[in-house]
Amino acid sequence: MKEQTSNTSDLATLLHGLQETRQDWEVSIGPPEPGKAGAGEPWQAHLSFVAGSITTCVVQSRTDGRTLLSDGEALHWLASLGPLHWTRVALPSQAGLQIPRRSARAEREVMAWPRKHRYVFALVDGSRSAWQIAALLRLPPGAVEEILNELQAMGAIIM
Repeated sequence: MKEQTSNTSDLATLLHGLQETRQDWEVSIGPPEPGKAGAGEPWQAHLSFVAGSITTCVVQSRTDGRTLLSDGEALHWLASLGPLHWTRVALPSQAGLQIPRRSARAEREVMAWPRKHRYVFALVDGSRSAWQIAALLRLPPGAVEEILNELQAMGAIIM
């Protein structure tokens, strides 16, 4: 079961608290009130932590999902905004540790899949975990796990 916490604080306070835990987390961040922080295009940030260390930080458009900022640039921008509303989800200790592999009938319809599905599938080699794939693609682990579940449902991979 996932533990979920929601709060409002600045980025430095949030990062300090999560890094101290040395746990795996997925965090969604937004302005405390719409229109207050980061005026302009509506945005949502996603951070992933493995063992308390940040593995991905992405600021995306809430309108169309495009990446606006990533990595250090995203962290610097978020730190400049002041109070932020955030939700963290503690991931189960085994989350992301399963190693997917391709099934025998996997490669037939690959080109018809959405781009992110093709990227994830390309990195499924029987040796990389979902966390490793997420880090390579700079995507939140939860998003990669969702794609892996969809690929498994299609019969393209085996978990």
